[in-house]
Amino acid sequence: MCDKCESLFTLPSREESCVDCGRFQASQKRCQDCEKWLNQKQQLNNQALYLYHGIIKEYLERYKFKGDYRLHSLFQTRINSLIEADELVIPIPVTKSTMKQRHFNQVTGMLGEIEFLDCLVAKPKAQAQSEKGRNERINAQQPFEINQKLVSKIKSQKVVLIDDVYTTGTTLHYAAQLLRENGVQSVRSITLAR
Repeated sequence: MCDKCESLFTLPSREESCVDCGRFQASQKRCQDCEKWLNQKQQLNNQALYLYHGIIKEYLERYKFKGDYRLHSLFQTRINSLIEADELVIPIPVTKSTMKQRHFNQVTGMLGEIEFLDCLVAKPKAQAQSEKGRNERINAQQPFEINQKLVSKIKSQKVVLIDDVYTTGTTLHYAAQLLRENGVQSVRSITLAR
């Protein structure tokens, strides 16, 4: 992506965002959502590439919902630059019905040539996350299962979860919880937008 196009996307500000999830706010303290997750002993550090407004919304609409797969590699270099050499990359999966409808997982598409382990399996669900309201998202049940054949590959590993958008954190926190229950050393996340 050229510098002119990159300038259209809004970068998060460290001084005006939550220290854990990157949510835009007036100070650098922990936001209400992250306080809630911390009270449940589910702290997760997220690093977002961009704030979720303006052109990033248009990009995701075109890429994710209209199926313009040509856009998949736009942020690969930037995502790759945030992944540490000793981290195991685990993408957030989509359900079988979403894959059937969309024909691709937008997260693994964004990763392109970046090596990853597909060890999370999305449980079937009645309603897509993008169709749910805030309270429905926050109060959702564990949406993932672990591929038992791959548990030995994640034991004692430093993991970075990759997802497209961090909204309430529910998806990433549930994924992190499941990975911790299955023996990972540490887990953090990178998202395209927050």
